[in-house]
Amino acid sequence: WHNHHSKLRGQSSNHMSNLLVQNIKHTNGTTAQTINSSGVVTNTQKPMWYGKLASDTTITRGSIIGVTGLTADEIDPHSAFDGETYTVPSNMGGVYCIFGQVCADFSQVGNDGEDVELYIYKNGSSILGHKFKIGQIADSNRDLTEFTPTITLLNNLSATDTIQLKCYVVDSVAGNARILATSSCFGGYMV
Repeated sequence: WHNHHSKLRGQSSNHMSNLLVQNIKHTNGTTAQTINSSGVVTNTQKPMWYGKLASDTTITRGSIIGVTGLTADEIDPHSAFDGETYTVPSNMGGVYCIFGQVCADFSQVGNDGEDVELYIYKNGSSILGHKFKIGQIADSNRDLTEFTPTITLLNNLSATDTIQLKCYVVDSVAGNARILATSSCFGGYMV
């Protein structure tokens, strides 16, 4: 065999070549990338999840509660999110962007909200929290009707790690406030 192509001998070349493929696969047959007819490359293995609260939910006053029922408009290509907990799939560890928000509504319990807290939990422990509190002592001047805290972080996750969104809500007359479906969601994706 003799090489007549100058590019292979280290010299410049005006020749171009094309590699025509539709799928790039692992040797076990799992498709890692697909190239569609427009030339767009998709990575079918990119983990992500998202869910909005399916219906307004009354939550227990003064307790850190896991937000459940995040099943509306759900995006979960790896079936790793059950509406409350995301479990990192096998071989999907890496850095993730995780986000969430809840809309605490005090309109049915006296319009007197005083404390709304939002947390991201990893494997059962809080890794980030956001707190909003009106004043330090209980009095009749509490007038928070609705508040929507948001939370976002980057975190390194490993296979089987679990991620949850939790909240804590208090009003001044011991009522159980609601979190509203219209503005409450939780999700994340590998960056």
